Amino acid sequence: MIFKKSILGIATFVFILFSTPLSAQEIKPEIVDFGREEVKPTTQSADVKPLIIDHKVSLDTTFQISVEQISKYYQSARMILSLKNSSNLLVNHCWFQVRLLDKNGEFLYREQPVLFTEINVNQSIRYELIFESIDPEQIGYVVFRPELLELENKEYPLRESFFRLNSTAAQDIHVVFNTRFQ
Repeated sequence: MIFKKSILGIATFVFILFSTPLSAQEIKPEIVDFGREEVKPTTQSADVKPLIIDHKVSLDTTFQISVEQISKYYQSARMILSLKNSSNLLVNHCWFQVRLLDKNGEFLYREQPVLFTEINVNQSIRYELIFESIDPEQIGYVVFRPELLELENKEYPLRESFFRLNSTAAQDIHVVFNTRFQ
């Protein structure tokens, strides 16, 4: 009985202690007003280096991207891409996003990443993509969006002139670039 009273007394003391104004929030929160901040121009400071290093690549640098095959694969479209390094430099990384459009240029399939790595001089590498729930006859355009080109461990600005696109697939498909770097 005495034990119950002492527990009840301790619980009451703790309740009173934590319900006093000392533990209550004394500062009223302020509502933040977005959209009225002072506009500051975005300038690049001298110590920030750009991600893409602007070096010239030799004029004989050419990379050939081919859509070699498009076929039906269950209820999907299967595409074989190849990249041939016709330059005199080792390709460490060549990264693209590939998107499909229909015959009218309308959206057909979201972007998929394609990363070619460690391609020696005059070497060609193949890459397979599967586009779920797409029939090969629906494809009108294969759109390549370049992301990264790294040669001999140096990043270069991506220019369409470095690449030659072609389609050896039997279908009437346009292979095009869509780049945000120009």
